[in-house]
Amino acid sequence: MTGILLHLSDLVTVTLLILSLLFSAGLIIIFLSSLEDCFIDLLWLSAQLTGVRQNSLEAGEAEERPLAVLVPAWQEAEVLPQSLAHLLTTARYQNFRVFVGVYPNDPATQTAARQVAQQDPRVIPIVNPRAGATCKADCLNAMLQGALAWEKLQQTQFAGFILQDAEDVAHPDALACFNRALLHHDLVQLPVVPLIRRWTACIGGHYMDEFAEMHGKEVPVRALITGIVPGSGVATAYARHVLLAAQEKGGGAFNTDTLTEDYDLSYRLAELAPRQVFLRLSGSRCSAPTRRSDLIATCELFPHRLRNAVRQKARWIVGISFQGWAQLGWRGSLMTRYFYLRDRKIILCGHASLISCFGLLYSLVQLLPPGSFIPFVLPPLLEKGNPLWQVAIINIAFLLYRLLVRHICAGFLYGWQQLPLVVPRYFVGALVNYLALCRATRMFLLHKLTGKPIGWDKTSHDFPAVAGGRQTVISIRPVFEGTA
Repeated sequence: MTGILLHLSDLVTVTLLILSLLFSAGLIIIFLSSLEDCFIDLLWLSAQLTGVRQNSLEAGEAEERPLAVLVPAWQEAEVLPQSLAHLLTTARYQNFRVFVGVYPNDPATQTAARQVAQQDPRVIPIVNPRAGATCKADCLNAMLQGALAWEKLQQTQFAGFILQDAEDVAHPDALACFNRALLHHDLVQLPVVPLIRRWTACIGGHYMDEFAEMHGKEVPVRALITGIVPGSGVATAYARHVLLAAQEKGGGAFNTDTLTEDYDLSYRLAELAPRQVFLRLSGSRCSAPTRRSDLIATCELFPHRLRNAVRQKARWIVGISFQGWAQLGWRGSLMTRYFYLRDRKIILCGHASLISCFGLLYSLVQLLPPGSFIPFVLPPLLEKGNPLWQVAIINIAFLLYRLLVRHICAGFLYGWQQLPLVVPRYFVGALVNYLALCRATRMFLLHKLTGKPIGWDKTSHDFPAVAGGRQTVISIRPVFEGTA
């Protein structure tokens, strides 16, 4: 009996030592990550103070050149007609065509696309020769081939190709903005803005705060520092020669071996398309009954169910962090590699955040008098006076600072009414991101072990007109001054 107790005591000691090491490592990793986040904030602040920005276009009107909008659609019969109708009726631009990529084994979406095409000849369905779902990159490559074939038939050439999704709400001035920007740039990215949801929808609402910070601060800084704008999958325009050059390098313009072909293409085109720009401009007229200027952006409703949000973000993590590391490596300038590190640190920091949170909760419970919750005394993870407790306090201060920054970004974009929801949405987003990290890790490891390709694990979508509940607000507060 004494031997068993000794073995149990040794097991408890070893377990406590492992937990203590994990807690210590988690605190240090989160501290370093938080410092690195502050570096981005300093870069953004210095850009604001010095007036160094990318959000500018040449003054004056530009002739309307032909533009092609590429809309991949797999099982999008419910939202596709409404999205296309919105684009066709609200766009303040006439010289464009919409190529809709559908699959031979998705008759509902085919029918929806063809019905819209019968009503408006600017819509041209392209049937993928392969059964779906393959992947978004494969669908885009098929649409690009269809658009180039249409060019030959019509004896014309598109000045640019624009990526949109079937559920997007495009800004009326977006096409005109692309037309002007492509005169001087090879790749143009407009902001992506999640539409406002009701206050109870924290899962769908947390995208609002994340994109407000990402496209309000992170991507503009990255564009200024590296000259590379990672594509967002929508509201992205490529000059014609860029996609043709990418296509000539083999296999198709878009990489079918990644789930984030837009992100991948931006980095692969760094030499072919050095003139990349992220534009955040205010429209001259509003698309909703309001007197304030609105941001020229693509709006959409992001998933509001936990399962769908986790699937979507897992797809992003697989493509950007795992496949980006495996395929793009660490090539490029020092700052390019630094932003690679930012894109991939979630692989480590996601687990470190969870360990740190549980370690702090354990330490709080351990400080309570015996008998409050448990009948025995819990051993401490860190001894009293350990310097890492100072690190833990600093990490809490960093968290409060990060929440302040998130409030500022969300407030500028959506107004003060959304500020009370930022904190609960932040922690809901942390949960979604960690579950997505776990799913992404499993997906990538299975892919490596079995060799089975990772398919198009897409999520279902809503369009504001059929989303139900309160009417969604599309007009938003501008982030930057400036006119298109």
